[in-house]
Parts: sequence; structure tokens; C-alpha cells
Amino acid sequence: MANTGVDLIAAITGNATLRGLDNCPGVPVQMGYAVYGGVQSDKGTDQITHTSTEQDIVKAIAFSGSPSDTAVWHFSSDSPVHHFVVMPWYKHTAPVGNVYTVFMAYENRYNFRQYVEGSGGIAPTGALGFKTAWTLNELKTMLYDLVTSNTAWQDYFGQVGPARTMTLNYYKYNTLRLSTALTNVVRYNRVR
Repeated sequence: MANTGVDLIAAITGNATLRGLDNCPGVPVQMGYAVYGGVQSDKGTDQITHTSTEQDIVKAIAFSGSPSDTAVWHFSSDSPVHHFVVMPWYKHTAPVGNVYTVFMAYENRYNFRQYVEGSGGIAPTGALGFKTAWTLNELKTMLYDLVTSNTAWQDYFGQVGPARTMTLNYYKYNTLRLSTALTNVVRYNRVR
């Protein structure tokens, strides 16, 4: 099946420009441009806080797009500041259903390529590092941990020093067809 989420994630992880991103705020800017073909706007802030319940988080990350759709969601923490992207998509092979891919770089520590490859000795690896498909439960746990746990910062972001956040802001860019996103990523070079 062509134009699937797997195809899109492969195009993103293989894109030379995206692989070179070396700062966290650049990831949502460049990813938004790459996927949509134009700059996206962070408007309508929603938040996940240390008082959010797991059910609140499940509602926040529910994806209402069709199996042929995707989107880019920009997450940022208040203090300390870190940015990352979550992309929802539909997995057509077992286990079938909505899944998510997390992308990031960490300023002065590791770039996008190192995150995707789990290389450089600093980027997160294993079950909490990059993987093509995160389940709803895995993403919910990550977001909940980030606002409630004292160790989650390094668990999910790598060997970057201890930190803790109490608030995650998120911005959901519009849903679009996977085929359109894939075409845009293949053409993408850099925000002009």
C-alpha cells in the first residue's frame, strides 16, 4: 500500500535537511514546513500539566483523522524549554490502528539524525528513544511522565542533564492527507 504512514516516516527520516536539524525549536518549524509545504502557526495553546489526569492526556492526543491522514503536533515545555514533534498516523499492519512518531533534536547535544539513529551517546535509546510507531498508551505515558516524574526528562530526552517540567504546551496543526504530506516531504529542502 503506497502513501502510508510508514512511507511518510521513512521519507522524513531520510530527508537530508531534516536530518541536519541541530536545535529543538527548529524541528517543529522545519517539520511543519516540510509536511505542509508552508510555515505553520502556533495558535490556540492547549496544555498538559502536572494536574492533568491520564484521561485528559488521552483526549488531548486522540487523532480524529481518517486512516489516510496525518498531522504535525508541536509540543514545548515551559521550564526548562524543549520542543518536540508528534505525528499521528494510521498503521495498516498488526497491531492495526492509530500510532504516533516522535521527532526531536536537543540544542547543543544531539541533532535530528542522532535522535533517529539513537547515536552520539547522548540521544535517548531503547524503548524510550526513537521508534517509528508509538502506541497511544506509550505516548500517553511519556507525556504524563514528563509532567509528573523527576527522571522522565532524561529518560525521554537523553543524557542532557536532569530537569523537570510542570507544563507541556501543544499546538495541533491541521490534519492533511498522507499522500500530500509525502509529496511535500519529498520536495522539501528548507524553509525559505
